[in-house]
Formats: sequence, C-alpha cells, structure tokens
Amino acid sequence: MPCVENGTKLPIECATLGRSTVGFGAAGSNKFSHGQVLCPALVAINFASCATLTSAALMTGLLAPVAKERLCCRLAWAGMAQDAHSVAVFLTELARLLPVPATLPNNKGDVRFVATHAGNGWLALVIATYLRRVHGSALHGLLVEDGKSEWVQAGDVRKLMRQIGVGYRKTSAFEPLAELALLSHSPVPNKMIMPIAGRAARAILPRRWEGDTRVFDVCLRVGSPLELEALTRDFVKLAPFCRTMSFWTGVSGGGERVPRTGGVLSDEDASIKQHQQFPGAAFHLAAFSRAGGVQPTAHRAGNWTIIKSNPPAELHFANDYVDPPPPPPPPPLPPRCRRLMIR
Repeated sequence: MPCVENGTKLPIECATLGRSTVGFGAAGSNKFSHGQVLCPALVAINFASCATLTSAALMTGLLAPVAKERLCCRLAWAGMAQDAHSVAVFLTELARLLPVPATLPNNKGDVRFVATHAGNGWLALVIATYLRRVHGSALHGLLVEDGKSEWVQAGDVRKLMRQIGVGYRKTSAFEPLAELALLSHSPVPNKMIMPIAGRAARAILPRRWEGDTRVFDVCLRVGSPLELEALTRDFVKLAPFCRTMSFWTGVSGGGERVPRTGGVLSDEDASIKQHQQFPGAAFHLAAFSRAGGVQPTAHRAGNWTIIKSNPPAELHFANDYVDPPPPPPPPPLPPRCRRLMIR
C-alpha cells in the first residue's frame, strides 16, 4: 500500500489526558505515561512524512520512547518484549503488503482493522495510528480482549481509542462477520465503549439487516506466542475474514514456539511447503489454511509473522438476531412473608 503524503490527520489531543491513578482502570500505571509517552508517540506518527513512515531506520527512532515504556512492549499482557527496531520493521513490511483499499470492491476507501488479545491497547493503538497515517484516509475497526474495557484499558487509553476511531468488544461477544457487517452499516464506532463492550454486533445492528460487506485488511494478534492453542483459535475465528494476519513469533530461528512435531506437514498440506521461508512458517500456514485461509503466504517482519491471504472480495451477512425473552417473574412470596411485610 503506497503512503499518502497529504492525507487527512487524526484529531489526537494529548492535553485532555489526565493523570492515571493506581488501581481500578489504571492498567498498571502510576504516572503520566499515557499523556507523556503514548499520546506524543501517536501524534508523532500522525504527522510524520512518508519518507519517515516507509523507513525502518527512521521509524525506529520515532518509536524509541514508546517502545521503552513497560506498558507498551515490556510485559506479556501489554504486547510482548520487543524493541523499537522490530516494531518498525514489522510496520513498514505490513504497510508494503497491504492492498490499496480503494481498489477493492464494496468499500469506502477505508482500512479495516481488528486486534485480538489487545491487552491495555498501547501497541494496538500505535499500529492502528500508523496504518491510518500511511493510508491517509479512514481506519475503522476494534480492539478485542477477554475482560471489560474498564478492567483492561485506562480511561486515557479509551479517550485515545475514540480519537483514533476504534471500538472495543469482549472476546466472548466478538463475531467477525457480524462485526464487518456493523462496520458497513456504521463505520464510526460508538463512543460509549464500556456499555456496549459485551454486546454482540448482531444485537447492535438493525434487526433483519442484510447486505454485502468487506473483510478485515489487517488482523493483529497482540498476545503471547506461548499460547499456541489461543493462536489456533484466532486462526479458526479470523482466517476466512482477513487479508493479512499478523502475530508475534519471537526472534528468528526458534522463537516461533512450534511444537516438536508441529512443523511436519501432512500430505494434504504438501502444497504449502513451497511457501516455508523461516522456521515455523509451514506449521502456521498449514493451520491457517485449515482454518479457512485462501492461498496463504508467510512473511517474516522483525519478530513478527505476517500471513497474507486472498479471501472473497465480498461476504454476505443477514442479521437473524432475536431479542432474548424477558426473564420469568419471581415466584410469589409465601403468605407468612406477605403478612410480615404488611406489618
């Protein structure tokens, strides 16, 4: 995807961010890190030139302050231990592999983005802001995590999510095709992040809504590579709906955390062997293909793996959601309890 030099800029405002407090909603922060580290990094990306955005060396310097922050890249729940250079290489390669959204059918020129296991949101917001800036137009999508938003992200991070234009959904309520249909119907996320985080997209869409939608351009997993079963579950859920699937796989030559027998392909997956470009690629490609990926190819980018797929240009969705029945009325109180209440 070529970089757009004079695209529209995000209205990111750091002055509105207050001090994070320790405890509920602080996501482990006890300082001004959101306003003094994360937000300035997002602003720097937002106003960077294409020469900077397409250069891994220049992006390394730009990302250095936020990559040093423990809340971004030093804790497993926040985005894995990685340095600024590995993130920069990943971003520039991801942008290179992305198709130009305006060339795809049934779209409004936006980039569609989803980050699962998003943790406290820091790394996901850095990547979303970068893609939005490189594309120069709109980015629509959401972060997905197991807990409530107020448990996972600090209040200032939720403010930045609103400014960048991404929503939030609990993992238990996340359904990719319904989310894509919701993006087609209402691309701008609801500003009430917390109240609707646990509500499925089917329940938010108008009843009986039906139409065609486009898949995610970028699917990102921000989580531990040691959780191989969780990665496989993400493949099963997302493979049919992603043009690119990215996940952290560690340093080259063993960091992919492939089982001892996992790198051996069965005969039915023999055709994928030609795409094995680094340790573990064959295993990831085979799992992604079985989950519904179409002609996947793997690319190494820093400490990340990017799988590029070719899903259908359009997917059809018909909303069949029915409101659950109201709960039954409570049983009547025994006569003795009613007498006591009257007294």
